[in-house]
Amino acid sequence: DWLKAPFKYRILTLALEPDPTQNPSAVTLLLATIEIHSAAVLLSVVGLYIYLKRQIGDERAITGLFILAAVWTFSMHFYLRNTAIAIELACITWALVLIEWRLLPIVALTVLATLNRETGAFVALVYAAWHFDSWRCRRYQANVGVLLATYIVIVAAIHLAMGSAEHTLG
Repeated sequence: DWLKAPFKYRILTLALEPDPTQNPSAVTLLLATIEIHSAAVLLSVVGLYIYLKRQIGDERAITGLFILAAVWTFSMHFYLRNTAIAIELACITWALVLIEWRLLPIVALTVLATLNRETGAFVALVYAAWHFDSWRCRRYQANVGVLLATYIVIVAAIHLAMGSAEHTLG
């Protein structure tokens, strides 16, 4: 299934996981999953704490982290081997951390997130929703346009470079 869409176009996941053409052992796959998830969880927790502390203060930020831990406990039962979801959560969390900075860090995050396929579009949508009160401003329109164009160009380049892939069903 790794040769089929959408898995073939998740460049970041393919780069971090063992090469499926080499038929890695179950232990190798499990260790890679644990390493990727551990890094993603660490990045997500740190990013969420920074974001929540800035928005609602220290004590409530810790409560938010406990809620995240509870949700993860439930979701890991269903998505244990899906590293793309863990990477996606880390990217979205850091989009919230960087949301009020200049555009360049968000563009860089969009580039990285797009290597995880649709995650780059989510970063652009988070930015657009966060700054929506300025939707009539040319700067807002230009920034959202830059983020969406970045996503589209990278997705197109990946598809052109890797070629067409049959879609997996289910």
